[in-house]
Amino acid sequence: MLITLFVVGHFFVILILFQSMILYALTYVNPEDNWTQKLSISIDDFWGKYIGSLYFSMTTMLTVGYGDLSPVNSVEFLVIVVIQILGVVIFAYVVNEIGSTLSELRKNELSLENNISMI
Repeated sequence: MLITLFVVGHFFVILILFQSMILYALTYVNPEDNWTQKLSISIDDFWGKYIGSLYFSMTTMLTVGYGDLSPVNSVEFLVIVVIQILGVVIFAYVVNEIGSTLSELRKNELSLENNISMI
């Protein structure tokens, strides 16, 4: 489950980094008006942007909420909405898998108890 969280989180980091690079490339969006500027991360600081994106994606995906960092422009809001929807779907899948595993374990336990009582 943790591996899934990290893989999906990394995918979202790539999505957020790609979105921030697109914002710098587009002329109709002010590059000064984005979440990286709120953290004073320069465009050349890859690891700063990666860690900030990881924090941003995990905060979104785990539905903890924003206190110090939030989307600033419409493109960032759109990316965050997509991440939130995917995060909820993935969370529901993981919870379902945990429930299925526990149900299967209980079924096996009852079967074992039944076999022991027959002996």
